[in-house]
Parts: sequence; C-alpha cells; structure tokens
Amino acid sequence: MLAFLLGFYDGDGTLAFNKTTNRIQPSLICSNKNFLLEIKKHFGIKNSISSRVIEKYSIRREKIVKTQANSLSIGVKLFEEMLKNYRYSIVRKKVDLPFFKEYFTPKEKPPTPQRVWLRIKLQKKTLEELLNVISPNMIAKILGVSRSTILNLIEENGIGFFAASHYIRIIRSVRNQGKSSDFYEPYNQWTNYLKKIGKFSNK
Repeated sequence: MLAFLLGFYDGDGTLAFNKTTNRIQPSLICSNKNFLLEIKKHFGIKNSISSRVIEKYSIRREKIVKTQANSLSIGVKLFEEMLKNYRYSIVRKKVDLPFFKEYFTPKEKPPTPQRVWLRIKLQKKTLEELLNVISPNMIAKILGVSRSTILNLIEENGIGFFAASHYIRIIRSVRNQGKSSDFYEPYNQWTNYLKKIGKFSNK
C-alpha cells in the first residue's frame, strides 16, 4: 500500500510549506473526497480533510472550470515511510531523507520558568512524601498550576501516586476525627508546606 500511496502522491500530491507551523507539509489532492477518506482510514491519518473550490483548465471542455479540491496532509511519519519504500519517485516532490530527519527531529524545548520553579520546590523525595497524603489535584490547586503540570512533573520523576479514593479517605478521616486521625499531622504538615511555597508568579 505504501507503493500505491507513493504513486498517488507523485501524481496528485504536493509538498507545501506551512508558514504557521514552519513545517514542510506533504499532502494528497483529490476531487473525490471519499477516496481520501478511505486513505485516511487505512493509514490511520488523524489530520482532517480540507476542501476548497479552485479553477483549472479542462482539456476536454477546452475552458477554465471550477471544481472542488480536497486536501489531506499525510503527516511526517507516513511521508518518511513512503519515501523509503521506493527511491526513484519524482524528485521535485521529495525531500532527501537525511535532511528530512534533521528537519523533523524534535528539538528539546527549554523548561519554562514555572517548570524550573516546580523542580526546585518539589524535588523527587519531597514529591514522593507529598503524594502519600496530598493528591495531584490538591497540589496543583494550592500552587496555582494546572493538574497536567503536576502530572508531568510526577512522570518526569518516575514516581506514582494513589487512586482518588485514597486521598478522599484521608480528607474524610481528618475532617471527622480531627487530631485523633492518623493522617491529621502529615496532612496538615504537607498542606502548610505547599501554602508556604505559595502560588507561582512569573513576575
């Protein structure tokens, strides 16, 4: 199927440059939207099909006609696999693989000020002890960051946390039993620790 896709691309494909994303964008162009839908389904392409009306010269009618052009961006991974499948395809629609690999190799982004701040305040050992009694949701809420930010930090440190029911049980125990609860001291200790850190500020 890759050979078929490459043949179709050589005939009705285009290699564009997306100014918004600053990326090369290999796409298939076809007037038959259902055909592109089948390709999208077969290869598991997540990109949506865009449609627009274009003008082109019809040799049969000998005049310029308006027609619908449907476009499907096939993505960089599939594009690379397709190029590897047959090296003698049309040159003007190709990208040399060494250049392609260099161009599309993800560049590691520098950590945001918020991430640097969290790494300092919540180092691995501290985060592990926190997660014994305080949920990721509560940590995020007290520090004024998103839940996904805390989850990313947890994943980065390679540590786990308990199910939501564990943290609910702790909160109920502290509220209902007060100081007699086994969780009262550690829960308040770590809650106060987070409040002392305060919310993140980029100022």
